[in-house]
Amino acid sequence: MLGTVTKQVDDVEPVEKQVMLHPSAHFSENFKTIRTAVLLSSADAPPKRVMVTSMLPEEGKTTSTINLAISIAQADKRVLLVDADLRKPRIHRVFELENANGLSNFLARAAETIHIHKNVAANLDAITSGPIPPNPSELLLSPRAEQMIQDLAGQYDMIFFDTPPVLTVSDGLTLSKLVDGVILIARAGKTPYDVFEKGLNALGQVNVKLIGTILNAIDMKKSGYYYYYNRYYSSYYEEDQKKS
Repeated sequence: MLGTVTKQVDDVEPVEKQVMLHPSAHFSENFKTIRTAVLLSSADAPPKRVMVTSMLPEEGKTTSTINLAISIAQADKRVLLVDADLRKPRIHRVFELENANGLSNFLARAAETIHIHKNVAANLDAITSGPIPPNPSELLLSPRAEQMIQDLAGQYDMIFFDTPPVLTVSDGLTLSKLVDGVILIARAGKTPYDVFEKGLNALGQVNVKLIGTILNAIDMKKSGYYYYYNRYYSSYYEEDQKKS
């Protein structure tokens, strides 16, 4: 477990940009904790090429990928965010980016160079999906994809790939062979344990290195965490007041 993320109830602002818009909020602190866990997840060096996925749709993988990438970029790391979900891409919508030229164009050899959107946030660049292709898995399996990832790894401290859920299509399993590790997203109260276990087994069959899991959308008031959270932060605040 890399960390937990509390459920956002305010829909006024996009939840995908909360870490950027409100870096001191409790939601953002969740991702700072996860950031530390990711950076310390390897004894030698932090993983450079990271795939983020979930087991099923609507578990918060894209929201988690974007917020984690922003959080690590805020730690003075040069970060690249890649929308490798070539079926239901969303990163271009979140950052309001043009998507006529992206990952699919380059992998299908319709573009000679990969189009990178610079500075979508501080220290953060992005590659959008491009037009939805008829053969996403084949494109991600191509030697061109492997070479692209190797080339980009020399330009950034960390690269995050947002991919489709592993139990819906094979795209994520294909890409998982080209990265340093995988982060799994599970949604509190929604992701069934047996489904999560099935996804773990699928990843295990291709010898994926699992960095860890993020438990997403925890409703503090409906869980046992609420009492602990209030008690911990009340005592922390009181101790801090005594010192000051």
